[in-house]
Amino acid sequence: MKLLTLLLVGALLGSVSAGDPDLASLKTKFQTAIERTTDPIKRVYVEELKKLRDDRLSRKMLVEANEIDAELSAYEDTRAPIAQPSTAPATLTKSARIKVAANDPNGYRIGPVKAGDSLTVQYREGVWKSWGLYATISPDDVPAESDKCKTVIAKACPKDGPPGEVLTVVPGLTAKTPFVYTFTEDCDAVIRIADAINPKAPGIVMYSISLKRK
Repeated sequence: MKLLTLLLVGALLGSVSAGDPDLASLKTKFQTAIERTTDPIKRVYVEELKKLRDDRLSRKMLVEANEIDAELSAYEDTRAPIAQPSTAPATLTKSARIKVAANDPNGYRIGPVKAGDSLTVQYREGVWKSWGLYATISPDDVPAESDKCKTVIAKACPKDGPPGEVLTVVPGLTAKTPFVYTFTEDCDAVIRIADAINPKAPGIVMYSISLKRK
């Protein structure tokens, strides 16, 4: 059986050896073929999760909706790299997709910026709330259900300190029209929920952002 396996592998790889540079290319083609086959299934699963979550929200089944949202968030994590939260600042790219937690006074840490730098923000999905047990509010809705649940660009807060100064409030409807903010001073910047004082605030929202250096 082992011999048969080796013969099959040899037939597949031909003259490609472990040290052959073509091996990496062959592996890449194999992985691409797998992704091409499974990606449509993954996309359907994610879309069905979103429909199920929205249905439960419309029926005020908040416990079930949050359970589904947790599954959706966890699954999105496996589909595409997402920039890390405030504990691990990263250099932003044009296509950075971030998660902003309601219970973190630093939300997502953009990092040091200079006056003249511009940040583009576009809502993707998710709900949160600055109080209670269940996340039900989208910061992209207009009119906003609560000003406390809007998204803001702010200065970072020191360790164990109060939330930093708000620089601007991100308006609603950025899913359709991205919001662009130009910094007027050098600072350590974050994106967070407006009322960021509750360490148990529920929910996570997702944005696409890009930082253009002056």
